[in-house]
Amino acid sequence: PEVRRLLEDCNAGLQKLFLCYAAEPTARRSYWNSDSVTRFAVDFDFLGEVSNLPLQRMFQDACQNPNSVRADDKLFVEAFPLFLLMLANKTHAGQACPVEQDRVPLLFQRINAIACTSTQAPRFGLAKEPLLPLSKDASHVTRRSSLVSSMGEESRRETG
Repeated sequence: PEVRRLLEDCNAGLQKLFLCYAAEPTARRSYWNSDSVTRFAVDFDFLGEVSNLPLQRMFQDACQNPNSVRADDKLFVEAFPLFLLMLANKTHAGQACPVEQDRVPLLFQRINAIACTSTQAPRFGLAKEPLLPLSKDASHVTRRSSLVSSMGEESRRETG
């Protein structure tokens, strides 16, 4: 429920993000192709954590989502949240983020940090506002996840 609400609250920014990387942004129905995914991953520095092959697999899986229309490996906006969920789980899994519901807000924080830079902000039409507005609760997830992670490390040391 928290992630769904976050996706709804960030819908306008997600639309901007999607259109910035769309293969044909002026088409009647915009979509991402495999090049769109790669450009997005390069711009937001995801390739250091997720190599191109797993990234393309996530793209293919999102294209095959029964809730989206699949046509020649095109990712339509309806399936974009699924792709982002997979990316959040891949980049923030394990010790980096042991609390599952924190993974999407962490991904969005990362996207915001890069989207607001002087080189990226103009393409999203941003002045000082974030691309993906996060609530105060969502912006505190980094601290909560690191606390949970450190508690897990302490308990392993005590039992080890």
